[in-house]
Amino acid sequence: MRLGTIIGLACLGAVAIRCTSAEDLARKDAGAPGGSTGPGATGSSTTGGGDPVPPEQELEDSFRVPVATGRFVWTANPESNRVALIDATTFSVAALDAGFAPTTLAALPNQLAERSGAIVINAASADAMVFLAKDTSDVVVSSPIPIHASANAWAVSKSGRWAIAWTNALGVATLDPTDGFQDISVIDLGDYPDRDPSVVRLSVGYRPTRLVFADDERRALAVTEPGVSVIELTGDGGPRVERDVVVSDAPAAEVEIAPSGSLAWVRQTDSATLNLVDLETGERLPLLLPGVVTDLDLSLDASFAVAVCRGAVEPGASGAGGSGVAGGAGAIGLAGAAGDAAGGEAGAGGQGPGPGPGLSTVVVLPIPETLAAPAPRLSVSVPEVVGSVVVPPVGFEVLLYTNAIDSDRVTVLDVADASWRTIELKAPVRALFATPDAEHAVALLAPPPGSTKAGAFSLISVREALPPKLQGTVAATFGVALSSGNAIVTTLAERDGDSEAYLASFPSLRLEKLELPSAPLASGILEDARVGYVAQAHPEGRITFMHLSDASARTLTGFELGVKVVDGE
Repeated sequence: MRLGTIIGLACLGAVAIRCTSAEDLARKDAGAPGGSTGPGATGSSTTGGGDPVPPEQELEDSFRVPVATGRFVWTANPESNRVALIDATTFSVAALDAGFAPTTLAALPNQLAERSGAIVINAASADAMVFLAKDTSDVVVSSPIPIHASANAWAVSKSGRWAIAWTNALGVATLDPTDGFQDISVIDLGDYPDRDPSVVRLSVGYRPTRLVFADDERRALAVTEPGVSVIELTGDGGPRVERDVVVSDAPAAEVEIAPSGSLAWVRQTDSATLNLVDLETGERLPLLLPGVVTDLDLSLDASFAVAVCRGAVEPGASGAGGSGVAGGAGAIGLAGAAGDAAGGEAGAGGQGPGPGPGLSTVVVLPIPETLAAPAPRLSVSVPEVVGSVVVPPVGFEVLLYTNAIDSDRVTVLDVADASWRTIELKAPVRALFATPDAEHAVALLAPPPGSTKAGAFSLISVREALPPKLQGTVAATFGVALSSGNAIVTTLAERDGDSEAYLASFPSLRLEKLELPSAPLASGILEDARVGYVAQAHPEGRITFMHLSDASARTLTGFELGVKVVDGE
């Protein structure tokens, strides 16, 4: 990607994800990003037959792209030092002066001063600016807000009061071991625009990978290589780092923070033990699971956690999901008694390729409010090799798959009653994304053996047992944008080939294909305007809008010059 016009989104009701090509997704080279020793590796283990299995790849979270708010799309151009604002309903454009080399944008909630907003990092001038718009002719622009040098990422609280600029090492081309990227800049927007934003610079643990806010926004938490830095935001002296909590003796493969901000769930590489950590005291409670845990995810409403374990658990008297698990030294053993309610043997009530003990086990745990061993709600063995889980924002169906080996199977597990079914997609799964309403999903696929296509994807019905829709693509798949009713899948051609965008409609699974004038950079769906968009590489800016009802398209070119050029009707 060139550093020309950069665009992304984080709009309410829509999710956008950018992914690499199928060839890149398939790489498992040690030390490569997403490889067995690089970022994204989630631990290796064996199949039920004892054969080694490469680690799962966390591809869904590796390429999230920020920003659109309401009916507006915001783009930043570090070459022109401008931020462009586009109204997706009228196609009017405002070219706004920013600082030097504006790059990373983040959306601000619409309720901030009853305007749609965005905040941008000006990379060359080490400052940030806030933009609040009622329309393209009425935009409030802040003065430059000084932040630390090298910032390349944002974390914004749900209310929009807090914005934290930080540095993600994955966005830095050349790394030295002394580059800890420990500086963060905490910006308080609570009284803006009535009063200028205030900023405090702090230092957290070595190489943060994620910053999250507690639900009450009284604290933020930086997940770092050694552990979790706890940042108190609302104390009398202003924001400060209150403590640093080491969450694991070995390097943590994954750290999930409970919405309360008081507990952390920690998965370790090649380990069957989860650590439940009290972020107030630093106390740890080990939880021994049936096998090596390859993925961990929490539900958005904080009602349950899902852990995926490689290997079978022999079915026992406890019913669906397997037998009790003995505790190791210093660990809390998780019994399988929660399976009693479902009854039957492992996988009872499901639809899969065969009976008997599974090749993988899924353990569902409640999320406690305090440091206490949670009794498992469910422990289900499925006769599939799975290693990754997607927990949709709502509902009780979770999606299981693997990209550690070539597998075309996605398993839908209902954690409320232990029923499950497996869906064959006819091509190996590389990444999986659920719609906000949890009714459907989009899987990015590698071309199957014998295919002449460069890429493929599939549309999946999650709630209904309906056949998935398979679509091959001439170019490799590049990105996904999702809303409850639609999805946009883009492809990126090599060299001078044609890139495309596919507009999917749910629940019909109808697909409309659109050829793109130039290479895609990012895509999104603006529910308020009932349009989708694909930003593309162009010296003066280019974006194609598609109406969600009929896929009619308009391409806007040249908005970096403040000129509105619309192609198509």
